[in-house]
Amino acid sequence: VGSVDCYKSATTFSAPPQRSAQGPNYILTGAETWRSKVNLAQYTAVLATNTFGTPMVVTMTDSYTAGTPGFFTVGNTWSLDEYIVLTPPFAAPSTTSYSVAVVGMETITVPAGIFNCYKIEYSVAGNVVKTEWWSPDVMSFVKQISSGTYALPETQELASYSLA
Repeated sequence: VGSVDCYKSATTFSAPPQRSAQGPNYILTGAETWRSKVNLAQYTAVLATNTFGTPMVVTMTDSYTAGTPGFFTVGNTWSLDEYIVLTPPFAAPSTTSYSVAVVGMETITVPAGIFNCYKIEYSVAGNVVKTEWWSPDVMSFVKQISSGTYALPETQELASYSLA
């Protein structure tokens, strides 16, 4: 991505999730993410959705504004700005600024197995809006709880994975 050498991950769903803020009219149908091979920082994510019956692409581009993401160091912090563009344009592009901290280690059990994970919290204006449990074995989060974006907290858990 640009001049950054990245890993690409692709997500599929056995049952497409519906986002609660938008009700049954917003369905996530696929996702791809590009992360730095150096530190696994996300640079771009593209979500495929069906919004009110219309296929839509949500593109999120992250810029790291303070610190270097260090997913595998407890106590590390950084800041990022996430720029979001919708295609076709359903709403104006927007930017959200996050403060991120690796707050500890936890063992997490999800459908894909048991993982030793780094617990990472994303805050906006001092409020935690997303918590992720990252596994170095998977090179991604195995569990994520978003509480600041949708009408109700949304939990994602890894069901299976393969590394190529």
